[in-house]
Amino acid sequence: MCVCESDLIKMKLHLITRRYYPGIKYNEAVLGQFADDLGIAFEKEIRDLGEPEQADLATRVYERLSEAASGDRTVAAEAGRTRGSTTPA
Repeated sequence: MCVCESDLIKMKLHLITRRYYPGIKYNEAVLGQFADDLGIAFEKEIRDLGEPEQADLATRVYERLSEAASGDRTVAAEAGRTRGSTTPA
Protein backbone atom coordinates (compact mmCIF):
# COMPACT_ATOMS: atom_id res chain seq x y z
CA MET A 1 0.00 0.00 0.00
CA CYS A 2 1.28 3.44 -0.90
CA VAL A 3 0.50 6.50 1.19
CA CYS A 4 1.40 10.01 0.14
CA GLU A 5 2.96 12.57 2.49
CA SER A 6 -0.18 14.71 2.61
CA ASP A 7 -2.19 11.72 3.90
CA LEU A 8 0.43 11.08 6.59
CA ILE A 9 0.24 14.72 7.67
CA LYS A 10 -3.56 14.65 7.93
CA MET A 11 -3.52 11.39 9.88
CA LYS A 12 -0.81 12.66 12.25
CA LEU A 13 -2.75 15.88 12.86
CA HIS A 14 -5.83 13.79 13.61
CA LEU A 15 -3.96 11.43 15.96
CA ILE A 16 -2.29 14.26 17.89
CA THR A 17 -5.61 16.07 18.25
CA ARG A 18 -7.49 12.91 19.25
CA ARG A 19 -5.02 12.36 22.10
CA TYR A 20 -6.21 15.64 23.68
CA TYR A 21 -9.81 15.60 22.37
CA PRO A 22 -11.02 11.97 22.28
CA GLY A 23 -13.98 11.28 20.04
CA ILE A 24 -13.24 13.84 17.32
CA LYS A 25 -14.21 12.89 13.79
CA TYR A 26 -11.69 12.63 10.96
CA ASN A 27 -12.31 15.44 8.48
CA GLU A 28 -9.89 15.11 5.59
CA ALA A 29 -10.74 18.46 4.00
CA VAL A 30 -10.33 20.49 7.20
CA LEU A 31 -7.12 18.71 8.19
CA GLY A 32 -5.66 19.20 4.72
CA GLN A 33 -6.55 22.88 4.64
CA PHE A 34 -5.13 23.36 8.13
CA ALA A 35 -1.83 21.75 7.10
CA ASP A 36 -1.71 23.92 3.97
CA ASP A 37 -2.42 27.07 5.98
CA LEU A 38 0.46 26.28 8.35
CA GLY A 39 2.79 25.29 5.51
CA ILE A 40 3.33 21.77 6.86
CA ALA A 41 5.00 19.83 4.05
CA PHE A 42 6.35 16.79 5.90
CA GLU A 43 4.91 14.61 8.65
CA LYS A 44 8.26 14.82 10.47
CA GLU A 45 7.62 18.53 11.12
CA ILE A 46 4.78 17.69 13.50
CA ARG A 47 5.98 14.29 14.66
CA ASP A 48 9.04 15.83 16.30
CA LEU A 49 7.13 18.54 18.19
CA GLY A 50 7.47 18.60 21.95
CA GLU A 51 4.49 17.92 24.19
CA PRO A 52 3.54 21.61 24.76
CA GLU A 53 3.69 22.31 21.02
CA GLN A 54 1.58 19.23 20.27
CA ALA A 55 -1.01 20.36 22.82
CA ASP A 56 -1.15 23.81 21.20
CA LEU A 57 -1.42 22.28 17.74
CA ALA A 58 -4.21 19.95 18.93
CA THR A 59 -6.17 22.90 20.31
CA ARG A 60 -5.85 24.79 17.03
CA VAL A 61 -6.92 21.75 14.98
CA TYR A 62 -9.85 21.11 17.34
CA GLU A 63 -11.03 24.72 17.00
CA ARG A 64 -10.86 24.46 13.21
CA LEU A 65 -12.78 21.17 13.24
CA SER A 66 -15.40 22.69 15.56
CA GLU A 67 -15.83 25.71 13.28
CA ALA A 68 -16.30 23.43 10.28
CA ALA A 69 -18.80 21.24 12.13
CA SER A 70 -20.88 24.21 13.27
CA GLY A 71 -20.80 25.56 9.71
CA ASP A 72 -22.01 22.20 8.40
CA ARG A 73 -24.91 22.21 10.88
CA THR A 74 -25.85 25.77 9.87
CA VAL A 75 -25.82 24.86 6.19
CA ALA A 76 -27.93 21.74 6.87
CA ALA A 77 -30.43 23.74 8.92
CA GLU A 78 -30.73 26.40 6.21
CA ALA A 79 -31.18 23.72 3.55
CA GLY A 80 -33.95 22.14 5.64
CA ARG A 81 -35.74 25.47 5.97
CA THR A 82 -35.60 26.09 2.24
CA ARG A 83 -37.23 22.74 1.59
CA GLY A 84 -39.99 23.65 4.03
CA SER A 85 -39.03 21.19 6.73
CA THR A 86 -38.43 22.15 10.32
CA THR A 87 -35.19 21.71 12.18
CA PRO A 88 -35.40 20.11 15.61
CA ALA A 89 -34.38 22.31 18.52
